[in-house]
Amino acid sequence: MPIVDENKKPVGILTEKDFIFKLELSNLSEKIGNVALKEVYTASKSDPISQLKLKFKNLKVNHLVIVDEEGRAVGIISTRDLLGMAKETYASYMENKFRQAKDLLYILPEIVLEILDLGYEQVIYWGSAKAHEIFGETIDEKSVLEIFDQEDWYRVFGKLKKLNKVHKETIKSLNGHIFEVSGSYLKLHLEGEGKIHLVLRDITHNHRYLTELKSHAEFIQKLINSIDSLILVIDPEDGTFKFYNHTVLSCLGYDQKEMAYKTIYDIVYLPYQQIKTNLRMVTNEGKEIKGERLYLSKNKEKIPVETYAFRLILDKSYVAISSKLKPIYQLETLNKELSLCKSQKEALSVLSKYLLNFIDTLQFLEISPETGEILSTYVEGDQDLWKGCIENKAKECKAYSHGILIEKTEILCPKVKAEK
Repeated sequence: MPIVDENKKPVGILTEKDFIFKLELSNLSEKIGNVALKEVYTASKSDPISQLKLKFKNLKVNHLVIVDEEGRAVGIISTRDLLGMAKETYASYMENKFRQAKDLLYILPEIVLEILDLGYEQVIYWGSAKAHEIFGETIDEKSVLEIFDQEDWYRVFGKLKKLNKVHKETIKSLNGHIFEVSGSYLKLHLEGEGKIHLVLRDITHNHRYLTELKSHAEFIQKLINSIDSLILVIDPEDGTFKFYNHTVLSCLGYDQKEMAYKTIYDIVYLPYQQIKTNLRMVTNEGKEIKGERLYLSKNKEKIPVETYAFRLILDKSYVAISSKLKPIYQLETLNKELSLCKSQKEALSVLSKYLLNFIDTLQFLEISPETGEILSTYVEGDQDLWKGCIENKAKECKAYSHGILIEKTEILCPKVKAEK
């Protein structure tokens, strides 16, 4: 408190500390003016707070007497008072900022949700304008399981509890939307309770498009895997394989794990520099290269192929190579496979696989040399096309009896003609 004279001019100050300690050591009849601090520093009541801060700092004191225009004491201020004001101002500032942030979140194009985890259930207690638009005006105080697919929610919620955050998880809502969700989990003081903040982006259209695209890609990959040509897509920078079909694996004898460590330089039987030059010609100059090559199998066997290389532009330029095995190699391979067969049925299957590269249907007949009757048949390929064309007697089949090849456009069997 300030000590003033008869004109209310400050002549000293008595602080709480002075009052407690000095008066305990003094006679209680001692005049307060004798106990009070004589050195008084003042500040005008019109001084801004910033100037008071500077005075406290420069004078190295904890109290200033506030005076009016005529120098009369009207109060006292301490550094503790300033600290309290700062705390109050900061709290007010933060409250205002939080209110502004909430207002901003409310109008964001993304969906923003604040959810209270009660331990036994999670309840929405605030949602942005977009959240109300998508989920309805009455989402406040609803359980999240009234909004989201249960399995998806428990998956996302489990990660939130474990990691205190999630980033770009996918979650489905009960109204058919699909969202990309990111957010955080804040544990509260109460056991098992917490606050969840989520930001959701509606990716329903993109998700469906990507799902369809993935389905088409899988179909195309299955189609490519089903053809006999060896298909390779190569990164020209290092020669690694961006893609290869199943025929590459079966022909070269590698599995997928082994192919991951292979490059085009391991596969093509040519000098390194020549392969590199060819890759550069295709990617940089757009040239197409055709010709005969030798591929090296896992067992170092040289496999003759006819290749066609061209530029393929995806996220960048790649080299795509389509290669067909040369017929002479196919026959050699066929002979090897036939020699390994342990039964007639296995041999017929191997032979059919080879011959069906050139024709539509195969029907092998086991015929009794004595009676000419068909003892057994083995059919591969388009079975519906020739179904029922063989009678019990083999001689009734013109293809068998005349040794001719039946074309689709010229079916000689009267029985098949009648059915068609």
